[in-house]
Amino acid sequence: MIPWWTTDFSQSHTAAIEAAFRRRTVVSGSVTREFEQELAETLGVAHAVLTTSGTAALFLALKAVGVGPGDEVILPAHGFIAPAHAVLLAGGSVRLVDVLPDRPLVDPSRTAPAITDRTKAVVAIHLNGMAADIPGLRQAIGSRPIRIVEDGAQAFLSRGRHGLLGADADIATYSLGITKLVTMGEGGFVATNDPEQAEFARRFRNHGVARIGTDHFDRPGFNLRATDFAAALGRAVLADREARAAAVGHVYEEYTVRLGEHPTIQMMPADLSAGELPLWPQAMCEDRDAVVAALAAADIQARPLHHCLADSPHLECQGEFPNAERFSRHGLILPGGTHFTPQNLVSVTDCLSGVVA
Repeated sequence: MIPWWTTDFSQSHTAAIEAAFRRRTVVSGSVTREFEQELAETLGVAHAVLTTSGTAALFLALKAVGVGPGDEVILPAHGFIAPAHAVLLAGGSVRLVDVLPDRPLVDPSRTAPAITDRTKAVVAIHLNGMAADIPGLRQAIGSRPIRIVEDGAQAFLSRGRHGLLGADADIATYSLGITKLVTMGEGGFVATNDPEQAEFARRFRNHGVARIGTDHFDRPGFNLRATDFAAALGRAVLADREARAAAVGHVYEEYTVRLGEHPTIQMMPADLSAGELPLWPQAMCEDRDAVVAALAAADIQARPLHHCLADSPHLECQGEFPNAERFSRHGLILPGGTHFTPQNLVSVTDCLSGVVA
């Protein structure tokens, strides 16, 4: 079977984990701190705070900017459920806005009308390495005290016209899960230049204190600490970031060329000249389910894009989101990954050449 995501690990990666064992520290020790420093240096920010997942990182970021009960947070109506769940866990409520017609990114023109006196933050999701319009969102917000949290879960090392996505943010979050460019198996981190936000995130992930056993517990927190073993894997994979980025970029380019003349399947546009890095090769087609079924019959795994978030009843979001619904009906993720082979890519595109749906 050709899976929708292919990645691999080398002897250097396992050796890094073995070295972490020999250090005799397990939870958020010296390896974690070294990895945080390397992540911060990679992005050019002052602080990176490692945690257990991208969802946990986004939760920490929302709490760091003050989201709590009674607050609303604006999200794009298309995307993974994790940002919405992070808002709920932070005590806020979700308010959805539709996405752009050509790319599933938050539409700034629809953001301004969605702002209320309860709006505390806007989560700008750089979905699949595509750059959300941060200047447009800032213009939509104007002088109101609303914070922008940039979600780069699918966009680590992707660039926009102004540099690395999230690097110049008020506060940004990233995922280091298994289907990401750089992975520690499961994990994520908060990136910020604000020392108070960084300290808040460090304490909140550690039951509210800097040091368990000596500090007085005087604020809330959870156990959201990463292990040194996972951080060791992340450090080793980070060292391979340039090769991994080149690999996923090449996969997208090859799909674009090989499917360029396909009558019903079109690759989703990415601004490669600006440095956007499509983590997964995404496409649009009229009868998406027929394409997924045809690939499955050939033992090739593809994934439909996510449902519109308004379809999740527990979010209690109503409204019309035609662009988000269209991406949900017609979008799919083709097989790819950091170690996706040329032979598998030929197999997928050859199969697609016989599918007109």
